[in-house]
Amino acid sequence: MPSFGAVHVHRTKNGKTLPCHARRDAVTCPHGTVMSCTAKHRPDDDRLGEPLCPDCYDYTGSVLFNALAPELWRRFTEAMRRHVAKSAGLTLRELRECLAISFAKVAEYQRRGVVHFHAVIRLDGPTGPDSTAPAWATADVLTDAVRHAAGVISVPATVPGKSAHLLRWGDQFDVRQITMNGELTEQAVAAYIAKYATKAAECVGTLDRRLNPMDDLAALPMLAVTSCGHVRGLSRHPA
Repeated sequence: MPSFGAVHVHRTKNGKTLPCHARRDAVTCPHGTVMSCTAKHRPDDDRLGEPLCPDCYDYTGSVLFNALAPELWRRFTEAMRRHVAKSAGLTLRELRECLAISFAKVAEYQRRGVVHFHAVIRLDGPTGPDSTAPAWATADVLTDAVRHAAGVISVPATVPGKSAHLLRWGDQFDVRQITMNGELTEQAVAAYIAKYATKAAECVGTLDRRLNPMDDLAALPMLAVTSCGHVRGLSRHPA
């Protein structure tokens, strides 16, 4: 998940809360804000997810990323399949005849309002879990394909009156193998995915249902982005 600017965060280490962004050599941004925060934010602090400098934060980029995240994922899966086929010396058609790459994913909203994905990806035979994958289709082959695809794909986006954006996955990228025993078991993953699949989005000020044309927007517990890019509160988040 990419960064669109520094935001207030809740950081812990060994059970102790750490300062948000404590920097001795912190720079002052063009808008006069020192890009540092020594506060030890509580988990329920209203400032969490808010930019250190609202004028520096790339609101346009974050909105575009959320809107185009499905396209990023589609390109990622295509690049992953191409890489697996290439590593095996096969065409995509030949790959489909001997291997199926399946996945389950959920998108989670962070406090700053940007989504990131949690996914389980597996290799099976051509008909799915009821068939066996080729011997060469190992976890290492899949890991290599995932890392390659995440690093090469991008989606261009242009907004009238704004600079062009090239959207990519960010540096926060973690790949781990699921095993029958050990730290990351299949039971742990099932519980993990279930947690995020049922997690609501109220923490970032969004609704868990579709907006109705007759809704009174000012009465809903949600956030709105104004034309200048700043987040303006509605209802329980007064401006």
